[in-house]
Amino acid sequence: MIGSCHPSDPHLVQIKQGQIRGLTEDGVRVWKGIPYAKPPVGPLRWKAPQEPDTWEGIRKAQHYGNICPQMGYGETSIYEIPSESMSEDCLYLNVWSSNVRPSAKQPVFVWIHGGSLTREGGSHPQYLGKNLAKKGLVYVSINYRLNAFGFLAHPELSDESPDKVSGNYGIMDQIMALEWVQENIQAFGGDPDNVTIAGESAGGWSVTLLTACKKATGLFHKAIAQSGVYLWPGPHLKVAHHTYLSGEEEGRQFMQQLGAKTLEDMRALPTEDIVSLFFSSDNVLSSEPMVDGHIFQEDIVAIYAQSRHNKVDIITGANSDEWSLWIPEDLTTDPARYRAEIARRFPGREALFFEAYPVHDSRTIRQAYTDFLSDQNFHLHNRSWAKEMHKAGSRVFMYYFSKTPEERYPTKYGAFHGAEIVYTLNNLENDPGPIGSGVFSDAELAYADQVSDYWVNFAKHGDPNGNGLPPWPEWNPIQEPYLSFGEKIQSKGFLLKNRLDKLEDFLAAE
Repeated sequence: MIGSCHPSDPHLVQIKQGQIRGLTEDGVRVWKGIPYAKPPVGPLRWKAPQEPDTWEGIRKAQHYGNICPQMGYGETSIYEIPSESMSEDCLYLNVWSSNVRPSAKQPVFVWIHGGSLTREGGSHPQYLGKNLAKKGLVYVSINYRLNAFGFLAHPELSDESPDKVSGNYGIMDQIMALEWVQENIQAFGGDPDNVTIAGESAGGWSVTLLTACKKATGLFHKAIAQSGVYLWPGPHLKVAHHTYLSGEEEGRQFMQQLGAKTLEDMRALPTEDIVSLFFSSDNVLSSEPMVDGHIFQEDIVAIYAQSRHNKVDIITGANSDEWSLWIPEDLTTDPARYRAEIARRFPGREALFFEAYPVHDSRTIRQAYTDFLSDQNFHLHNRSWAKEMHKAGSRVFMYYFSKTPEERYPTKYGAFHGAEIVYTLNNLENDPGPIGSGVFSDAELAYADQVSDYWVNFAKHGDPNGNGLPPWPEWNPIQEPYLSFGEKIQSKGFLLKNRLDKLEDFLAAE
């Protein structure tokens, strides 16, 4: 029988696979490195996740599990993560809870990390769950397979699969983790009938992918996608599609590059060889989920357009300066040269481009460039997802985060990609940034506390509003209301409407 803590040991929990013992950190109980599937190693490399093994006795759950093998962002990147243990044996999750009685029925919050489906893991300091657990959630963070380990397809892998598909292993892992939550979370004081999935960047992609996936139906009840919505024609398993080769053809070429001739060769390759090729300039793998007829029956954008997705209420939004960290160093500051470059890149459409993103002098070039790519890759997708979810009857809450974390980052970055995470998860202490003392003002701490209250309220009740908080109106396509997280928190309407409408005209003219 699955149960909660033993009376004489408040860290001992019985789950389906056996007993685990966690620990207390800063007044919150946490269980780290819980396996939710068998290690996908050896003959299980590039296979669907398998049910985890059971164990006898008590398993210690006091250290984070390995993250999927990867290369870091580089020491100069603000995204570079602390050194962590890496292994293909990486299918682990972590649970934080401040009330482990099974009768507590606390809302469950499952965080899916970002990193372009290629990097990072659920134990990154910004993603830790103790502060939201203190507010009454059972917080779960997960690892899943990434890069070539999570998304390699190949004809021979498809042939050996009972479902005759390959690739999408990272998405299958996420589904398996959610199934584990359904089976076990009550032992940690969680309510399996009140689960919110949330993520940022590729975590936001994952949230929208799971919301489009019928195999995830019933595994969660609300969804939050921060700075990431997967809403475009992606690769297909068997055929070339859009700008992609077929997933199987990509995998065939990847195998050739590795010098492998059989699946046995591929599974015998050292982990380091696969990582090195994937993160090299020679890599041919797109590392994206693909339409395979099993996990995804059709393009994600088509699933939403036809309202074939899971009907859940959502929060979605993005930051004002999403693209600010990726401005090319050689971006010109000469308006005439900039206009000529835009005309060269978008012949016949440059007038439409400058209607949306005008450039008046050298000072406006950087911001115009940032706005264009932020809108194209983030804000427009957010609005499109909001429209599709609202059309199908879901409640939608939209936000726009423009607060600049100037105490910790150069002001030229503005509200960059990922800047909101430590506020929504109330994890300021885990984000000292590249500048500053790492000591936060009372105003910053109060701001993060308030922002995270909205996320907690949504996880609890399906509505982010609460006592003492500025009102967050429900989104609709007429007034397009949203909550602005700027220096002040306030409700507004028509988020970037003029720009996004003109951007749609520009893209339609392609």
